[in-house]
Amino acid sequence: MKYQFFKNRVITLAMTLLAALVMVTPVMANSSGWYFLAYYDGRVVNGHDNGVFHQMNAGYLTIAGTLETTAIYGSPNGNQGWTFEVWKDTLIHQKMCAVGKVAAPASWGDTVSFSYGCANVTSGSYFMKIWRAETDNREVEGSGTLSTP
Repeated sequence: MKYQFFKNRVITLAMTLLAALVMVTPVMANSSGWYFLAYYDGRVVNGHDNGVFHQMNAGYLTIAGTLETTAIYGSPNGNQGWTFEVWKDTLIHQKMCAVGKVAAPASWGDTVSFSYGCANVTSGSYFMKIWRAETDNREVEGSGTLSTP
């Protein structure tokens, strides 16, 4: 009798924990880090070409990060803003969103932070294209996260 009571309690506890885990799992946030270094003459960083992919859960995608000017060669040629695009890695790549233009800091060693809401996405594999229209004699380093709630 006591054995059956104990067995029922263990089964009830296990089922309760499993149900709680199943309900909590979809709400867990998902984030993936990104990084790039663009030399003074660099204009485009393509995650697909570099083999850098981000596995994202479904939800509203946010791009956040910082840009730092790590060197200036000669006289700066304006200050070209950086655009951040997120693409879904499917047979035919789908651009999910583009945010920016985030201007790199004007002075060497300074940083600028940003955060943009992007789009509702389905779960899957994504890559980023980070680009500026023209070179501006600034070497720029950037890092941040893609996240879904």
